[in-house]
Amino acid sequence: ADLVKRKYQQMRRPSQPDAQSSGGEAGAAAAAAGANAPKPFSGSISSCFEPHLKCYVELEEKSLMETVDKLVGEEAWEADQGEEEKVLSSSIQVFLHIKKSLKRCSLLTRGQTLLDLARSFQSVLGAYAAKLVSRLEKAGRDVDTKEERFLRVLIINTAEYCYETVGGLGQSIAKMLDSELSDKIDMYQAEDDFSGVITTGIGSLVAGLGASVGAVTDKMSKTNWSAVELVGDVSLYVMELSAVVEAIPTEIGENLSSVHFRLFMDKLIPLVVDNLTGKIQKILPGCSTPALQQLLLDAQAIRSVLLGAGGNVGVVSKGLSGVERVIKGAMLGENGAGAGAGGGGPGGSGGNMGASGVAGGVGKKASAMASHLKFDKTKFDSKKLLDGMKSVKGKWNEKAKGYLNRHKG
Repeated sequence: ADLVKRKYQQMRRPSQPDAQSSGGEAGAAAAAAGANAPKPFSGSISSCFEPHLKCYVELEEKSLMETVDKLVGEEAWEADQGEEEKVLSSSIQVFLHIKKSLKRCSLLTRGQTLLDLARSFQSVLGAYAAKLVSRLEKAGRDVDTKEERFLRVLIINTAEYCYETVGGLGQSIAKMLDSELSDKIDMYQAEDDFSGVITTGIGSLVAGLGASVGAVTDKMSKTNWSAVELVGDVSLYVMELSAVVEAIPTEIGENLSSVHFRLFMDKLIPLVVDNLTGKIQKILPGCSTPALQQLLLDAQAIRSVLLGAGGNVGVVSKGLSGVERVIKGAMLGENGAGAGAGGGGPGGSGGNMGASGVAGGVGKKASAMASHLKFDKTKFDSKKLLDGMKSVKGKWNEKAKGYLNRHKG
């Protein structure tokens, strides 16, 4: 042992220049001694084990997968009250366990094994993302309850938190890795997985509310529109529709990021419009003239309902303008003959009012109604809509009063 120690001490001892040599020769000798000096000892032992640490990475991944299963199994599917962000507590715990694993590995090596472990992290996070999607699909996309809406919002927020945290995790690993490996780290797959969760969550929100809207328009399509003789304030289905969407600003808008709320609304509005247009086209052949006028008035009211819920002005206006064109087209077929050949005056002026006249009259009434409907998008409710309409007409029919009494509070 003493012989080995003396050997390495001699190797580390710098060569002494000959006393008779010139200054230039001494400098050259010193430079040569520096070049031949032993390399730093740090990392020498761990680098020997680097090719054999694959089983270590597999063990860490297995442990993390089991942790994910445990955390999701114990998840209450409620927001963590101790956090400002409304996310699932399991997501925070998953990243804490990943960071602990990262720290353990970095104490052993910062080479290929650490890079391999980072790739395992992506598999673990992908598994967690898959469990979030599975929970979204558990109740079914057409289910629309307050609890399911909140859960969908919570999962969207959780996926957004994970997406943002994954980027920071990748940067931290890149700084830990040996310089020749730092440019090989990426977490793109994990980011794509959580982006997919967000898309699925928004789709579930839209589908759920779309199902509720569909139930309302189904009732509208079963109404006997041929029996309508007078234009009222607003049809019952409009009030029911407003009751469905009034929860959007508070239950969804206040809890989603502005970007994702806008995306949600831009997907929901076309769905509502398409549903409404399809149902109206089916009932138009049996509508009386007053019924057509009523539907046109309802369309104006629905425009205000959707804008009050946070819908984009351009998207809402484009969609409802299409609905109004369909109704006005039916009014043209209903009243065109009277406009062109009415009795009593030149050009048929003494006959029934033409489509443009009817539409114009209803349009003015609807515009007056809409002018009373000024909503705070974060505090919208159906009663504000109904009160605004009440100020235009002045008197509710018994059907509307009964609806209001049932929805007080």
